[in-house]
Amino acid sequence: MSEKNEKENSISNQNPAQSAFLTNSRTQSDPGQNSGKANSNGPFGPVYDPPEEDYVAAFKKWVFANNPFYLLSVFLMFWGLYIASVDGATGRGPESLKSLIMFYAVENIYEIIMFAMAVYLLHKRVNQPHGRLLVFFIIIFLCDATMYQTVIANSCSLNTMWAGIAVSFIYFILAACKIGLLIHFLRISICYEALFYSLSSFALIYLTPQIINNMALNGGSKYNVWWVFYAIMIAASLTQLPVILMNWNKKYEDFVEERENKYFGASELYFYKMIVIIPFIAVPVQIFLNAASDLKSINPSFANFDYGFVPYIFFSAFFIQSVFKNLVNTYFISLNAYDFTCSLVIFAIAVITRPIDVSIFGDSMLYPHRINVLIIMTANLAFIITRKNYMSLTFLAALILFYTKSYYYGVIDYFNSSSTMRAAAFIIASFATLAAGFVLSMN
Repeated sequence: MSEKNEKENSISNQNPAQSAFLTNSRTQSDPGQNSGKANSNGPFGPVYDPPEEDYVAAFKKWVFANNPFYLLSVFLMFWGLYIASVDGATGRGPESLKSLIMFYAVENIYEIIMFAMAVYLLHKRVNQPHGRLLVFFIIIFLCDATMYQTVIANSCSLNTMWAGIAVSFIYFILAACKIGLLIHFLRISICYEALFYSLSSFALIYLTPQIINNMALNGGSKYNVWWVFYAIMIAASLTQLPVILMNWNKKYEDFVEERENKYFGASELYFYKMIVIIPFIAVPVQIFLNAASDLKSINPSFANFDYGFVPYIFFSAFFIQSVFKNLVNTYFISLNAYDFTCSLVIFAIAVITRPIDVSIFGDSMLYPHRINVLIIMTANLAFIITRKNYMSLTFLAALILFYTKSYYYGVIDYFNSSSTMRAAAFIIASFATLAAGFVLSMN
């Protein structure tokens, strides 16, 4: 009994710091006291070391949330198709057009299976995040990420060219059907401008290789490849116009109304951004990697074609404004400031990429650089009329003065040729200022 009292007295006589140390020591020495969590002493005190089971649980949670098997499956399909389209001797080209079409028919079956899985996961609301991930991969495949349209076109001869064109048209029809069925099964409101842009981009990606191959097989030397490339880029630029114009005078709203869709499991705006942004990125990549190299095979001197991207970049600036208008408004004081800034920057790009040797475009007075400048000037005139953008008015006036300087220098020289001409100039200016004063009085 006395021994027990002695122990109690010894504990009660300890100072608070010693008591805390003993309590912490007991807690660390007894694993059960910390619910299975192991602690170790670090330089700044006890450190929690999670047990191995926590890492396993976190990994399982990550796998179920992100489902990496879809990404792995897409990678394996891409790699298999790449191997199928590569020939060991030339570095590119299948053994026969028939075997190549067969391999890519398998790829289309893969797309259809992926499409069915996406519709099931979304429409039945089994796992909507994974369903949206599959839709994302479907759009990437529809943008010809495997680039097999170019491979098929380059494998066609004059006798089999019809087969390559038929494959491109069939695949375009299937792409339109897949997008249409997604909208139908998910009950998504139709946005015609976004659909027009997506389908136009698909058509451009699928048919451009066939057009260039047709030129190569029918005497490519008679075609001006610099103009052909520029025409392709102008076509790619003009497809963006419907999306640009659909909400031009709206100040803050993105191009599609943000409406929640119970089948898609997210806003319909997210769906439409997906089907326009992926083609928007894919088109210039496909043209740069495939169309440009195919045109170079027709004419080996084809180079320095940066000027061709200027109209696409210019239209793209306002395409982005339409799709991400809320985002643009957060970084710019106004849409007018955005219009003016983009015009100024892209005009600088147009000047930098101006072709040095314009003789490659023939005897035409209008060559791509001048067309690029006219596009920028016309757009700024539209900014002035539709948005009362006075910054664009200043920019447009500066451009007009710069590109007509040789003409007004001639006019000045003409009026300075004699005193009579100088007198006539002052009299004309007098009438003009009189009219301006009357207009001001009327207002």
